[in-house]
Amino acid sequence: MAFLDVDLAGQESWQVVRDLKDKAPATKLVLLTPRLDNDALLEAVRLGVRGVLPRSADSSLIIKCLCRVRDGGHWLDKHMTATALRAKVRGEATRRQLAQVGLTPRELEIAALAGEGKAVVAIAATLKISPATVNVHLQRVYRKLGVSDRLELIVYTRRRAVAVA
Repeated sequence: MAFLDVDLAGQESWQVVRDLKDKAPATKLVLLTPRLDNDALLEAVRLGVRGVLPRSADSSLIIKCLCRVRDGGHWLDKHMTATALRAKVRGEATRRQLAQVGLTPRELEIAALAGEGKAVVAIAATLKISPATVNVHLQRVYRKLGVSDRLELIVYTRRRAVAVA
């Protein structure tokens, strides 16, 4: 078992987790992290992490988590996991809906991320493109969907996701 204190916002931390799972796949990993968003939680589960705790967790909770993982269980906050899964399903439903309106694959990615409320700079970093390129694609998305701004795009994608999910 390995207990790592990592900031999952950085790619270096994810690489450490991947390397550890590659070199010692049977290792039961528990992560202590200062912040955890939906995507990070789902990535941790995908990589086989057995437990995730906020850095603010008290020592008794850490001990309970470590004991459960040691005994073969998992320690993932049920509410946070359910929220992450709902967001993932909603995002996939949104992508399906947007694909039907004739968006290009790149416009689809950008529309889905923008529809989740992500900022232009965050979208650019995620997709490894410039913020100016994101803005150009957003203008095309707005035109194709018949919306005028980011707020209307968010409302549009959320309504479509709810209708499909």
